[in-house]
Amino acid sequence: NRRYLSPQLNIRTMYSMYKTFCLEEKHVQPESESFYRHVFNTHFNLSFHRPQTDTCVTCDRLKIKIDYGTPDEKRLAENQKELHLRKAEAVKEVKDQCIAEQREDTAVICFDLQKMMPTPHVQNSKAYYLRQLWTY
Repeated sequence: NRRYLSPQLNIRTMYSMYKTFCLEEKHVQPESESFYRHVFNTHFNLSFHRPQTDTCVTCDRLKIKIDYGTPDEKRLAENQKELHLRKAEAVKEVKDQCIAEQREDTAVICFDLQKMMPTPHVQNSKAYYLRQLWTY
């Protein structure tokens, strides 16, 4: 199972934090960045971006009914989910069509909360991993 780190991290930043930790806290010589990168990529199942896992309330509710409902509830929920997903796909197609027919006198902004901003923006290694307040 892949684990996801803050999207504001990267291997170079983590290596810098590791190097500081080794030199200041442990008083040992850190390994090279290439070795750190090799260990990170081969021994840990980590990534720096979040998967797109946001689901709507209807999908969540139907999934619970499918997973834990009686056979009749499961069948009904599967049909409802299929209809719900078809409607969602139709809306996506309309959105894509609108994008394809864009006009110069119209501006549209569409966004989700995938990239949120942690507040405050902290780089200190000890404070970095504490729970952050996210600004939407």
